[in-house]
Amino acid sequence: MRRNGRWSGFTHLLMARMKELKREPEVIFWVFIFPLLLALGLGIAFRNKPADITSIAIVAGPGADKAMSLLETKRSSIHAEVLDQSLALQGFRLGKYDLVAEPDAVKELDRQLNLNEAVLRTKILRPDVH
Repeated sequence: MRRNGRWSGFTHLLMARMKELKREPEVIFWVFIFPLLLALGLGIAFRNKPADITSIAIVAGPGADKAMSLLETKRSSIHAEVLDQSLALQGFRLGKYDLVAEPDAVKELDRQLNLNEAVLRTKILRPDVH
């Protein structure tokens, strides 16, 4: 007489799964091969690329140098140039620049960048307690 050992439940379950696998061999593809192919395909599609560099044209005028210094010190992925308004708008229209900044907006840009830094500093120093 056979004793009902410690692993008998596991072996019965394993044998049932092996019989199911023998009856439906396509399960091998969906369980083992398809996830590997999916991971490989998504890994190739979304491989690491360096961040895109944003090109900004700053319209020449009073405050253009201040805007240029703000953008260069705050963000390293931004390339800015000071241009005449017509050249800046033409480059924007042709897709050479992602953004055209006017010197009148320098104060607002400075306020927003400082506000973002203040908010980040506050969140880092005082994390939300739940």
